Amino acid sequence: MAGSSGEALKRRIAGFGALAVLAVLVVYAFWPRDVMPEGAPGGTAAGMAASPDAHAPSPGTTPRIDVPSAGLTQNLPPVPPRGSPITARLEDINLSPQARLMAEKLVCVCGCNDILATCTCNETPGSRDMKKYLQTLMDEGKTPAEVESAMVARYGDKVLPK
Repeated sequence: MAGSSGEALKRRIAGFGALAVLAVLVVYAFWPRDVMPEGAPGGTAAGMAASPDAHAPSPGTTPRIDVPSAGLTQNLPPVPPRGSPITARLEDINLSPQARLMAEKLVCVCGCNDILATCTCNETPGSRDMKKYLQTLMDEGKTPAEVESAMVARYGDKVLPK
């Protein structure tokens, strides 16, 4: 038992050591080359310029490519100007449970052929107008048969499912 806990400790220490080495490699890979101290592999920008072979990369490093910034954007399409955000005020129609049940039995007249309860069109006449009228009829205490006949009278036979 004591031997196995010692082995677990050794494995844990080895794991942390490997993690530390990985962290050092990641930091080294992403460390900017122009801020390295004099004498370090790669040197500073001033040290590299002073060397006779300034443009040759040192072994194991990625060469830097100096690209002139002029002309880089000449082939890109122009960025459209930013305007004011588009906002729309949609009136949410909250149907009572009885009106929602009735809306499940009717079809929207906007032309989508969806049931009234699920249609969200912006047409006039459309689902919002129909839902408002349906809720008004339900608030007046109309029976489902009276509501259906009132909807047919106002919007036509298109409100009845086929």
